[in-house]
Amino acid sequence: MKIKTIKLRPLAVLLLTVTLGGLHACKKTGVDPYEGEASVYFELGAKWETVPDSLIYTFYTRGEPTAAEKTVELNVSLLGTPASYDRQVALELDSALAAGENAAQPGIHFEPLPASVTLPAGAFQTVIPVKFLYSGELDTREKKLGIYLRENGDFTLKLPGRNHIRLHISNMAVRPSYWGILLPPPLSFISVLIRQ
Repeated sequence: MKIKTIKLRPLAVLLLTVTLGGLHACKKTGVDPYEGEASVYFELGAKWETVPDSLIYTFYTRGEPTAAEKTVELNVSLLGTPASYDRQVALELDSALAAGENAAQPGIHFEPLPASVTLPAGAFQTVIPVKFLYSGELDTREKKLGIYLRENGDFTLKLPGRNHIRLHISNMAVRPSYWGILLPPPLSFISVLIRQ
């Protein structure tokens, strides 16, 4: 019986090595648990990649009377492991925004916020309820409110850009973000009508 020697080309050797190495690397099971200090952040967007820095709310509803108040719930999420006890998420108003001409005023445009909200034992998320109050000036002018999450004995802030939010409130109709996306520009539509 004669044994033949098989000669592999260098490219075939490389592909075989990468394939076998890849199969070996896939043996790990499970996910490493998070290690580090517990942190909180605003969970505002539908996608992780898109983080709005401000949200717009209006009392206006077509054909309906204006409500005296409107409560908005802002989601705050935990980065880390839930604890077996309640923890406090510290809040602070944005003082720079509060000093502006269009600043929302506590007691007039919103009910004062607490200094903190509770993240219950075992929970990954809590909410900050913000109760907006209607006033006549919201019919013609938008008011702004800024809220910061702050570090305290329970939480750090590990995600820059996710610890601050601006809220814009009014009683005016707000143009939906999808308007104009699928429609042709108005001038081209008018020119078609004129030609006919």
